[in-house]
Amino acid sequence: YTKGIGTDFGDRILMEADSGICTVDFVNGASSHLITMLEKGLLKNVSDMPFMKLWPNGAKDPKGYWFGMTPTYWILAYNSKLISAAEVPKSYDEIINPKWKGQFAIEERPDHWFLGLWLAWGPEKATRTLEKVIANKPFLGKGYSATGELLVAGQFKLTIPLQDYKIVQFREKKAPIDWVPLRPTEIDSQPAQIMKKAPNPHAAELFTTWLTSREGQEAYCKASAKA
Repeated sequence: YTKGIGTDFGDRILMEADSGICTVDFVNGASSHLITMLEKGLLKNVSDMPFMKLWPNGAKDPKGYWFGMTPTYWILAYNSKLISAAEVPKSYDEIINPKWKGQFAIEERPDHWFLGLWLAWGPEKATRTLEKVIANKPFLGKGYSATGELLVAGQFKLTIPLQDYKIVQFREKKAPIDWVPLRPTEIDSQPAQIMKKAPNPHAAELFTTWLTSREGQEAYCKASAKA
């Protein structure tokens, strides 16, 4: 097992592939290199593995070359000292209410919530909503961790979106932060895959079968919480 940054893993896999070798059996992450790995034919098709029938369609490759792991929920976070749970907006229609003008933040890269709205609502409604959100003069955050720090420091009352695990981390430090799900709530995941030329192909399949079982998912969740 090797832990690291997904982009580094992806670079390593592609450099090895260019040299005609593969030292990796199973990969979880390296999402920025997924398309290139697919184009180069580096991934094993796992569509016939039992768990693929259980995985939701939005979290697996229709052609069977990858499946989603480590889901992230992108939700509204708020400073619980500055605003009560009863006051928190529960929908985008509430966020675009002028009463919230200048009192909330959004990440300067809206890909982790706006694309979800685009898919759920279609381009016209999603674009109108984004325009109204911007018209409410939000603070433009530069990085989710930094925006979360400013939220708990009291620079604004709420932010959209923030990852669920970051909220858990802040709460473990006794920070005044809580959350509500918006509708729709975007969920994304890191792609996982077995390498086509895995040096231990049978072990890779056995590991993946265990990892995608209830027992494996519970173990993975507990291990991730400690990481």
